[in-house]
Amino acid sequence: MISPRTADTHVDNIRTKLGLQSRAQLAAWVVEHRLAGEERG
Repeated sequence: MISPRTADTHVDNIRTKLGLQSRAQLAAWVVEHRLAGEERG
């Protein structure tokens, strides 16, 4: 288990690396790149 603060830090680091400004933009990026639970194949 990780703390909520640790999870927030990881999300912020991912957002920064992708050049995104918000969690909403990150969510849209995930959907666009088909990483939201959909099987790749």
